[in-house]
Amino acid sequence: MGCDIHAAIEYRHPNGFYASFTDGGLLVYRDYELFGALAGVRGDPDKPPLVEPRGLPPEFGTEVSSLYFERELVEGTWRVTPCPDWHSASWLTATEVRAALAHYGRRLEECGPEFRAAVAAMDELDRCIGQGASRLVFWFDN
Repeated sequence: MGCDIHAAIEYRHPNGFYASFTDGGLLVYRDYELFGALAGVRGDPDKPPLVEPRGLPPEFGTEVSSLYFERELVEGTWRVTPCPDWHSASWLTATEVRAALAHYGRRLEECGPEFRAAVAAMDELDRCIGQGASRLVFWFDN
């Protein structure tokens, strides 16, 4: 059974809340070396990630919430729980993504075009809003 990444780019809006860069998650194709570099998922067991998965960020936007959590009405009360298939949730800034790849011996240029475009979008958000304003929030399934 394969493992896939689910991801969203968020940025700190000038009003203080976290907003999503996209409407829906990012499409990042299966790349186990990338997954290993980002979170130690399906990668080389002799190469631990630079940053161990740290869970969802303390504050996150509505898009991440809608992608990550399941909602179920139980006896008149909404129950919100993480999808049971998700694991290894984490988040990284663009600088941390590059550092994680370098630590793993991987260059950004070796990643798929969708992932490179995502990091480029984070770079532009940081340039416009402020360094570290954007982040990649992600988790995996299998």
